[in-house]
Amino acid sequence: MADTPTKSAQALRQRAEERFRANESDPTETLSPEEAKELLHDLRVHQIELEIQNEELRRVQNELECSRARYFDLYDLAPVGYLTLSEQGLIQEANLAIATMLGVTRGSLLKRPISKIILKEDQNTYYLHRKQLLGSGEQQAWELRLVRRDGTIFWAHLTATVDKDLSRTPGQDPDSTPTVRIVVSEISERKQAEEALLETNSRLLEATATAHEMAAKSEAASQVKSQFLANMSHELRTPMTGVLGMLNLLLLGNLDAEQQDFISKAHTSASSLVRLLNDILDLTKIEMGKFTIEEKPFSLRECAKDVLGMLLPLASNKGLALNLAVADDVPEVLLGDQTRLNQVLTNLAGNAVKFTDKGEVNISVSAGSCAPSGKRDFTITVTDTGIGIPDGKRDLLFRNFSQVDETHSRSYGGTGLGLVISKEIVERMGGTISFTSTLGKGSTFTCAIPLSLAKPEHSVIKTPEETALSRVPRRTKVTRRPCILLAEDDPVIRQIFGRLLEKFDYDVDFAENGQRAVEMWGSGEYDLILMDVQMPLLNGFVASTVIREKEQSRTGHIPIIAVTAHALVEDQKRCQDAGMDAFISKPINFAACLQLIEETLKKHARNSSANTGPKAVSN
Repeated sequence: MADTPTKSAQALRQRAEERFRANESDPTETLSPEEAKELLHDLRVHQIELEIQNEELRRVQNELECSRARYFDLYDLAPVGYLTLSEQGLIQEANLAIATMLGVTRGSLLKRPISKIILKEDQNTYYLHRKQLLGSGEQQAWELRLVRRDGTIFWAHLTATVDKDLSRTPGQDPDSTPTVRIVVSEISERKQAEEALLETNSRLLEATATAHEMAAKSEAASQVKSQFLANMSHELRTPMTGVLGMLNLLLLGNLDAEQQDFISKAHTSASSLVRLLNDILDLTKIEMGKFTIEEKPFSLRECAKDVLGMLLPLASNKGLALNLAVADDVPEVLLGDQTRLNQVLTNLAGNAVKFTDKGEVNISVSAGSCAPSGKRDFTITVTDTGIGIPDGKRDLLFRNFSQVDETHSRSYGGTGLGLVISKEIVERMGGTISFTSTLGKGSTFTCAIPLSLAKPEHSVIKTPEETALSRVPRRTKVTRRPCILLAEDDPVIRQIFGRLLEKFDYDVDFAENGQRAVEMWGSGEYDLILMDVQMPLLNGFVASTVIREKEQSRTGHIPIIAVTAHALVEDQKRCQDAGMDAFISKPINFAACLQLIEETLKKHARNSSANTGPKAVSN
């Protein structure tokens, strides 16, 4: 059956050729009506056959295009980088993963020599393996260093194969250089671990020789300790998010007085553990040189009031008077790190309440004169009538994990890190911290901190961490509940977020990995994405980059909030570089997260309205 149209077409062509030659030899010959009718019939049948063939070709072409689209989706979303090189070593194809690794757009890689992204010292390694690949035709694998757009260097593992058949065109010299395909995987962490292991082994061997080398084993141990504390703090953040989240859900339920009391105390204990984790993380930041101070508009007056409100219940339970006095000339808006100043105030006032059994605790804030730099000195004083500090123990006060008396650890609790971190914060702000104390009568801690005055147009944004979940206002009922896509691989956190978001009038869908998040975003209508950073298949950074690239061919911009157990400044920058709009760290303060979601949605709505609304015209 399949050969019939072809045979018919051939027969028709043969008859037409014969008739044409006959007519050509005898111009007087003409077709009879029956012959003309038969010829017309054959021509129409042939035309229909051609139309059927065209339809079949179009169907095959559509199927080919669909297959090609699926291939490129898999190619782009692969967890490793792919490169295709021409015979001259120019990059012909590159997937999104390699572009993300290098911090460039995919288009900027095309037609560039691969040597441009290889560290100069390692280019000979590449050419050696390329020669072996082309000579033997066997797969080659090696390691070398690549260079990102910003100049940073990272280690990569390359696996190269040669594609002889597909690279040749008809008439091409059979000995010409074929196409080379390369798979690239980043191995920086592995290389760092190998180098660290080699370094540690080297130090251990050297440590047996001299006392100086033994001191250098001590330094390595200190670095390992800091890294260990940072890793443990990070690993504990995700399960602590689950603990706090479940307790928050219980507190939102219908509980009797005893249940409310039990769960509130459990929540307080969990929050204390979070503060301990934060203290340990801050200590490791200090030791690793990654402790930073920000400068944003804030209210020192409101900061002091917040600390007072937080400590009042504890002071009342102990029968203590807790007083706050803020001088009238303290400006409403200053520039500084509100979170860090809040941390200092909480440590100083919290210690005062903790170590005072009767009497009072007084907090005062006053303003001094302006310095030549334009900053103004502000003094924070915390005075208590507590146990005081012995003269011979004062040097222990600002040491890591130390307290004035070992019995205090048992009687009052604490890690001995609060004052160490507070001193670091104050000094990094350019200030000083000092104290006076009389044993048995009390202590006075004084911080003198220079702060810049904010410009009149600056407004204060209240930090979300100061809002309790029970006080988060319910969203105003609207015609359509915002729909949120939560990309999170931890089932407990998915459950907590789902319940909380539903309680606060949001719809929520879940993606258990980054690749699934990209797929759901592409096929759904979402108002915001909560994107966990560490996920299988595609992590949050790559998934966000994919979404931002695909948005270029679509209209609109979906807000993405990063959710991560990493809490360093460089982690926040990586989120921004990946196109994320906001950042919240684990253990998640769910009140802060809900407030951030609401603020992000409002900001996105304002931006969308401004972009689509009428433009202002100036005269």
